[in-house]
Amino acid sequence: MSAIGHKVVRISKFRNVYGTGWKRDLCYDNIRVSKSSWDSTFCTVNPKFIAIITESAGGGAFIVLPDNKENVGKMKSDCPVVSGH
Repeated sequence: MSAIGHKVVRISKFRNVYGTGWKRDLCYDNIRVSKSSWDSTFCTVNPKFIAIITESAGGGAFIVLPDNKENVGKMKSDCPVVSGH
């Protein structure tokens, strides 16, 4: 009895799990996230802050936001960023 040629399907208990997206009043909006981050992730989070790599000329810019419910919503287009190489 050989298993060659037989396909084994593993049963998953997560097959029919569906979720819903966050509501707009709980999200950050209007942040220009970079499309060309070659050597790192697009964001990082700790219990107090969120850092997101943003689209900028010259590269190396990121925004740091406090992680609290008072700071969510639409961000200003001239929000301060940290720039450097």
